[in-house]
Amino acid sequence: MPFRSANFGTYNAAIRGVTKDSAGAPLGGATVQLFRAADDSFRSETIADGAGNYVLYPDVGGPFYIVAYLAGAPDVAGTTVNTLLPS
Repeated sequence: MPFRSANFGTYNAAIRGVTKDSAGAPLGGATVQLFRAADDSFRSETIADGAGNYVLYPDVGGPFYIVAYLAGAPDVAGTTVNTLLPS
């Protein structure tokens, strides 16, 4: 009988967005962290590009929420709703 590899599923969906301050200006360089809403477990992290764009690839099903932080003067931080789903 020939060798058969295990069946591994892939999860290619992503959560994309743009980090912005309260005035709507993009926050390039912000740390963006993804958490699973069901158990508040950390799932992924990235740094927003110069225009504030980010892409996160969850390794499990959601929903999720995001926490973003940019150190500076003043520091800027924010959290999304806890119902984000990848697409």
